[in-house]
Amino acid sequence: MTATTPTLLLALRSPQSGWLATLITALDEARADPGFDARQQTLFAELAAGAPIAASVRKAAMERQYAFDRDMADELAAALEPAELPAAIGLDLAG
Repeated sequence: MTATTPTLLLALRSPQSGWLATLITALDEARADPGFDARQQTLFAELAAGAPIAASVRKAAMERQYAFDRDMADELAAALEPAELPAAIGLDLAG
């Protein structure tokens, strides 16, 4: 199956396509980051093709993801005025 735009749009209509949507969004963001270089793209492609993920790799990835999320939150907080932060991260403090 070729990942054409119509094929992807049809697949994303499924209520069970949450992971597909998440991975597409993450890949799109990664491609915009110059740090996601050819080596990392090759590793990702191998994993997406079915290469096994060792428990130690899964653990290291989760730890790195946590640090990445924390760094992104810090960058967002630094870029926004304090009053804007709750709305920017989806919190409704008025309700």
